[in-house]
Amino acid sequence: MNGNSIKKTNHFLDIVLTVVITGSAIASTRADETAVSFDDSAMFIGEGGTDVYGWQFSTVSDIQISALGLYDYYHGDGLSAQHTIAIWDVSNPSQPLFSAVIPAGSLTPIMEDFRYVNVTPVTLPAGHDYVIGALYLSDDVLVGAINNPSWLLTVGPGLQFGGSRAGAAPSAVLAFPGYYSPGDQDGFGPNFTYTIVPEPGTLGLLALGCSLGGGLYFRRK
Repeated sequence: MNGNSIKKTNHFLDIVLTVVITGSAIASTRADETAVSFDDSAMFIGEGGTDVYGWQFSTVSDIQISALGLYDYYHGDGLSAQHTIAIWDVSNPSQPLFSAVIPAGSLTPIMEDFRYVNVTPVTLPAGHDYVIGALYLSDDVLVGAINNPSWLLTVGPGLQFGGSRAGAAPSAVLAFPGYYSPGDQDGFGPNFTYTIVPEPGTLGLLALGCSLGGGLYFRRK
């Protein structure tokens, strides 16, 4: 193999290595992310009441939601009642995009003090504003910065937090929470898990890299 052939081979290897690294980054974004998390070790008593509570967010990337969850304030002792959770597109508040029911008790899987139920995967496009809200009819509570002196909110990649949401008037039925408080880090009862949807161009690049890598392998053989 002459010098030019070696240089060309090394160039192909650089391309394949770049694409493999890119593919690894894509794979890492496919792991389930948690929409919001926080340190609740210093939490004072939560707040609540009969109404729909939640929070608003916007999507920076396309995301696919895999589960909806509800905060279990007492760190795993179970929920006192079932709760219906829904997600709305702010541009169409009359009808939720989808919903799920979190049952009472402690049989539902728990992760970081949220009890989750799986949903049929739903994709939310980037560039939209959404609201997640849960109906509260019992003494289950929600939390926020106001009742935690060491509060630090972590928002998952591909999302931007907007503010808290609540019903404009107490409600005993699931309805779009019309009262919006921008920037207010409160209303954390409902939550969700999701993955970021890779862009088609990135998937094409990964396929090209695999093709180049396979071709190079057989040529060197």
